[in-house]
Amino acid sequence: MQQNLARFAQILGILNYILKPHVGQKFSGIKVYNVLAVPILLYGREIWTHKKRNKNLLTSVGVKFFRRTAGYTLLDHKRNEKILEKLKVEPVDEKIRRYK
Repeated sequence: MQQNLARFAQILGILNYILKPHVGQKFSGIKVYNVLAVPILLYGREIWTHKKRNKNLLTSVGVKFFRRTAGYTLLDHKRNEKILEKLKVEPVDEKIRRYK
C-alpha cells in the first residue's frame, strides 16, 4: 500500500511539474492523471487493508494535484469538493470503491 501511494504521489508531482496548469492544459492533465496515475494506484488494490489513514493520504495527494490543476493555492481556501466539482473529477477514494 505505501509503495503504491509513494508511486502515485511521485507521478502526480511529475505531472504538476511538467504540465503547467496556467498554460491551459487543465483537461489534458486530468486525462494523463486518469490514464497514468490511477492505474498505478489501483494495482494490487484487492489485498490492501481499509484504514482511515490510507483514505486520508489518498485524498490529500489527489486534491493537491487537482488544486494546482484548477489554478488554486492553499491561500484561496477552496474546499476539496468544490475543486473536484469545478474540474468534474471523481474523488480518488470513490474510484477505489468502484474498482472493487
